[in-house]
Amino acid sequence: MNQKNNIIWVVLVIFSYLGLSYLPVFGWGISFLGSIFIIIFGYKAWPKNFKQKLGILETLSQYLYSFLLLMIFSIFTFFFISYLSELNNYGFAIGNIYNLIHICFYTLNEELILGGLVLLFLKNKFKRKNPIYISLLVALVFSVMHYTFYRWIFQGDAQGVLSSMSLLSLFLVGVIRNNLILKFGHIGYSWALHFSWMAIMFGCSIYDQTSKVSLTQTERFNSLIGNEITIGASIVLVIITTTIISKSKYKINNENVSAIL
Repeated sequence: MNQKNNIIWVVLVIFSYLGLSYLPVFGWGISFLGSIFIIIFGYKAWPKNFKQKLGILETLSQYLYSFLLLMIFSIFTFFFISYLSELNNYGFAIGNIYNLIHICFYTLNEELILGGLVLLFLKNKFKRKNPIYISLLVALVFSVMHYTFYRWIFQGDAQGVLSSMSLLSLFLVGVIRNNLILKFGHIGYSWALHFSWMAIMFGCSIYDQTSKVSLTQTERFNSLIGNEITIGASIVLVIITTTIISKSKYKINNENVSAIL
């Protein structure tokens, strides 16, 4: 009976993410409710360790460092996207607070499910496997999920086809995010990177300066995320974070060998 109830709560966690994360037409409160329900149902599913299951931060220092990184990432992303917009002859202006709040919570929901629930589950399930493989797998899911949602699920201006370059960039960014979570055991730093980028790319007004027409979501993905400069920067970060993960695994393996000897 307990196992059956646990499955029901897990299903509710997933449905809270899928059903309440991507509906900005109903206001920012929808994605906020999604975050609340994910945490509540997660607590019901795993009363003793729901924070570990979802990758939720547990110490004050983790929250402080996450906030500091959010500020750093946001400043860098603002100037980076401003530069890319200028290269593409796009206008760029600060957006409204309600849109930013919606982005804050829907990116949090993605991190709780993909970064916390899925990634950390696979990490614990396959402890003997190289964590890089798990990072690559979940990053692939992250990229394919975006293509599927934008191609067939989202409607109106949000619907469109993501380019192969955008999918590659999303995959690389997914690896970076996953590596941060695998290294530190929580979603804080990954969310800071995720939210800072989406807040600038979707939270701000980006438009063609000639026609004065605002870019659609897929156009922003294809021109800003699918940009060669973005891909190049992402490759550098993938190499850095993957090296850190590899060194951590090597250190753990050496400690295990020493303990056996």
